[in-house]
Amino acid sequence: MFGKVEPINLSNLHNERIQLRWIERSDKEQLWSILSDHQAFHSVAIYKDHTYYQSRKILDQILSRDVEHNLHFGICLGKEGGLIGFISLQSWGKVQSMATLGYMLDRLYWGQGLATEAVGLLLDFGFTELGLKRVEGRCLEDNIASEKVLIKNGFTWDRVHPKRYGSQDDLTSKINIFSLNATCYRQYRER
Repeated sequence: MFGKVEPINLSNLHNERIQLRWIERSDKEQLWSILSDHQAFHSVAIYKDHTYYQSRKILDQILSRDVEHNLHFGICLGKEGGLIGFISLQSWGKVQSMATLGYMLDRLYWGQGLATEAVGLLLDFGFTELGLKRVEGRCLEDNIASEKVLIKNGFTWDRVHPKRYGSQDDLTSKINIFSLNATCYRQYRER
C-alpha cells in the first residue's frame, strides 16, 4: 500500500467534530463534486478560470496515492461521517523535512471552523509524527478566509508569489505564501 514509505499511523487524526483519513477510490464521486464546484475550486486555484482539466488533474493526483511525495487525506464529519473535503501535505519528504499544505472543503461546510480544525490536526501530525521542520501554506490574495485559517494555526505571512510563472494575462492571481516552522509551531501550541 505505501511502497517504500513506512506505514503511517492515522489513529490520532481526529477531534470531536472531524476525522482525517486516507482517501479511497470510493471517494472519487464526492471528490469530483467538490473539485467541480466553480466557486470552491476558485478559492484554491491559482487560475481565475476554472476548467474541467484542472479539476481532473487534481483528482487524478489525489487518487494516485503517491505517498512518497504527497499525502492526501479526506476530511470527514465525525468518525463515521461522509467526506466533506480533503487536505494534503504536498511535495513532502523525509530528507528535506518540508511540505506545502493544501486543503479544500465542500462549500456547504465553509465558515464553520472545520478547515481550521483540519489544518491543526494535520500540522500536529506533520510536525510530531513526520518530523517536518517547515510547512508552507498558500492562498490567492483575495482568499481572506483561507488566510484566517492559516493565521489561526500559527502561520505568518512570508512573501507574495507573483502571477504564475510571470504570466501577463488575467487568468492568474498573486499568491500569498505563509510559513510555519517546527519551533514556532511548538511555541504556538504551548499558548
